[in-house]
Order: sequence, then structure tokens, then C-alpha cells
Amino acid sequence: MKKILLSLIAVALFSASAVAQTVTDVAGDYQGKLYISLGEPINAETEFIDGEKVSLVANEDGTVDFKLKNFAFADMTLGDIEVNHLHLIFKGNFAKFSDVEPVNLVFNQGTDAEIHATALINEQESYIRGERIVVDLPVMWTNVPGMDEPMPIYVLFDGKKVAQAAEIGVKNIAGGYEGQLFIALGEEITDETEAIDGQKVELSAAGEDAVNFKLPNFAFGDMTLGDIEITSIKVNFNGTATSFEEREPVKLVFNEGTEQELHAIALLDVNYSSIWGESLDVLLNVMWTNVPGGGEIPINVRFIGVKTITGINNVTIARPATQGVYSIDGRYVGKELDQNLIRGIYIVGGQKVLKK
Repeated sequence: MKKILLSLIAVALFSASAVAQTVTDVAGDYQGKLYISLGEPINAETEFIDGEKVSLVANEDGTVDFKLKNFAFADMTLGDIEVNHLHLIFKGNFAKFSDVEPVNLVFNQGTDAEIHATALINEQESYIRGERIVVDLPVMWTNVPGMDEPMPIYVLFDGKKVAQAAEIGVKNIAGGYEGQLFIALGEEITDETEAIDGQKVELSAAGEDAVNFKLPNFAFGDMTLGDIEITSIKVNFNGTATSFEEREPVKLVFNEGTEQELHAIALLDVNYSSIWGESLDVLLNVMWTNVPGGGEIPINVRFIGVKTITGINNVTIARPATQGVYSIDGRYVGKELDQNLIRGIYIVGGQKVLKK
């Protein structure tokens, strides 16, 4: 009973800590590219204005205010666009904006050029990932002279958080992290991907500006493969946030010398991986390169967790079996190995099975 109670307390602390830290850390100024298109959607040909800034301001109720100051298009400076009390939905270092009602705007109030408009953050296309923010901000000009219908002004901001004085270093982020592991064979990780709880990774110092990453006893299905290690990953510190620099993929060999020997390469995706405070979110792109019958299969691996006090030596990981039957190239072909499937090799419960 005591063990169960402690586990429940740990889960509650993990959830509260991760959300509170992320809300605080996303607040600040972001600088990047501003795209503006009058009357037609933004596309690859749309020119941008570089060096523009937006701000996220944290509120006591856990929401944020979005501010784009001195909005202008063509030679006409209009004013600030503010969308307040936005709720954010977090998963690791990824945050989505929740649905919000449009806000009413009045530019150049009291002048002959007074403009009325509405603005809305498109929650489907807007997000924060690590230090990057993308905001799709459709503006509707409602009092266009000589027109009965409103005129859309498409606005998109894509930028990164403005650098702050580093409050952390390698010694602060080194250590063990515990949380959830997501594994997807042959497909991308989505909100529907099942999480494996109680998983652990380790970061160790590799100098003043680099770390070694280790995921011990990696497995999928019932097949335990071995450790995934990526060494000497350069890191950058910005306030309480840490980002990773690109590194060459590493070659891996699992179950060496056995019939189940598996070759792979692994790459830490720097666009999706970061540390915020005590929270670590890492996406690994693993490619299985010696698939029987030829070809390659991607194995996407994502870890989301928080820092623990102790290390993680000699960890044993138990994982649930992968459900269903997959072809050798990673396609889901059914729940069971039935008579409708042609002869060949299939993956069932993480094991290669020959159907005669």
C-alpha cells in the first residue's frame, strides 16, 4: 500500500512540475520572420520581414498573452495586435494553443484611415516546440472602403526565443531522467501512440559544452535489443532552456553474433529535442538497416521525463508486447497471423515469424 501511495504521489508531482515549469519557461520575447499576405494565403513565394519580434507574457492564472507590436503592412503602420489569456496544452517540450474567440481590433482610431479588424490565433497551425514558436494569425479587415465583404490579411510568425543569460550548465543537466517512452515502428509518433511509463535515460558530461546520451536496454515488443548511446552532443544554454546541436548519426549493432542481430543508425532530432528546467524531451530517429528481405524501417523513439536524484545503473526494463502483426517493412497487416496473409516473414510481438 505504501509503495502504491508513493507512486501516485510521484506521478502527481511529475505532472504538476512539468506543466508549471513549461508555462513559465515559454514566456519571453521571440525573434524571427514575419510573413504578411493581403487577400491570399501565405505560400513558399511569400516574402518575409526578418528580425521581427513577438512576446508571450505569463499570467497568474496559467495563461499567456500574445503580443505583436507595431503591426504594419506595405507602408502603413497600424499598431499592436494582442490576443490575451491563451491556454496552452503541453506534452514534453511541445505546446499547442487552445481554441480562442477572435479579438476585435481598431487601428488608427479617430483618423480618416481608421481600420476595424478581427484577429484569431489558428490553434491547428500554431505551436511552441523547444525554443521555436510558430503562430498563424489570420486577421480580417472588416471595414474595407468600397467593399461589402471583409478582406483577409494572412499573418505568420516563425521565430526563436531571444537569448537570455544562461542560468545552467552541463553539470546542472547531467544525471538521470525518468518518464515515458513512446515507440512507433514504421510510422510517426502521434497522440495515439501508447506510452511506456517508468522509463529512464541518462545524460553525462562530455566537457563544458557537450553531453553523452544513453537509453539503456532499448526494446520494442518482446525483443530487448540493448543500449542506445550518442556521445559528445554539443549543447547550448539559454536562460533555463537547453538545446542540442546537430551531430552525425551513430551506428548501432544489437544482439551481435546471433540470428537476431540487428543493425541500425540513430540520430537525435535537434529540432524536436530540448531541456526546459528539469524536463527533458528527446526524439530519436532510429533506422533499422538490415531488414530481412531488404529495405529499411524507421523506428521513432521519444522520451519525455523529469530529472531524478539518483543514477540509473543496472536498470532492467519490462515492456509490453507490440500489438498486432506487421510486415517486414513495418506495415500493420492485422491483429493475428491468419490464413489470409501470404507466405513470408512477419513481425509478431517484436519477433520475426515465418509464415509457410
